[in-house]
Amino acid sequence: MFNQSKFVECYLASDMEKEYALHRQKLISFAHLLGSDYTEGIPGIGPVTALEILTEFSSLEEFRDWWTKVQTG
Repeated sequence: MFNQSKFVECYLASDMEKEYALHRQKLISFAHLLGSDYTEGIPGIGPVTALEILTEFSSLEEFRDWWTKVQTG
């Protein structure tokens, strides 16, 4: 990936897992929460909130179920 100063940055999956505890499935869930080429993401959720959600819930389905329960009382 290029940054604004035109230097190449390289991100390794092994580093992401060590630094942020994001294995492959959680990295995919992270992209779903934030948005990517494949999904729009959830408005108002940034990287910090996404990491908090992924730390608290074992899956996006579990997060969805919790959110639905909270919204319906």
